[in-house]
Amino acid sequence: MSNEKRERYDFSRLTPRQEELLTFGGWILDDAKAGRVQPSKRTVAKLIERGLVETSVVKERMWDVTQYHVPVDVHIAWCDHCSRQLFPEVA
Repeated sequence: MSNEKRERYDFSRLTPRQEELLTFGGWILDDAKAGRVQPSKRTVAKLIERGLVETSVVKERMWDVTQYHVPVDVHIAWCDHCSRQLFPEVA
């Protein structure tokens, strides 16, 4: 991956919960059914501001539920970022 694409996204100063969202590709309603708790709006605010996460709303009975999605290009950049943290000699 080129340095230009690596620099495109700001992955600095993320919390473990924010990192988890990027790793799992976001959070959808089915995740709640599997036991993953919906992230707080505070948790996702920084990710949305940086363009790392997109939202969608689904209707579940009487409620609107916000889902969070990590675009594919962001997820690929996140995986590259993580691999460079684990294996800096390869980067």
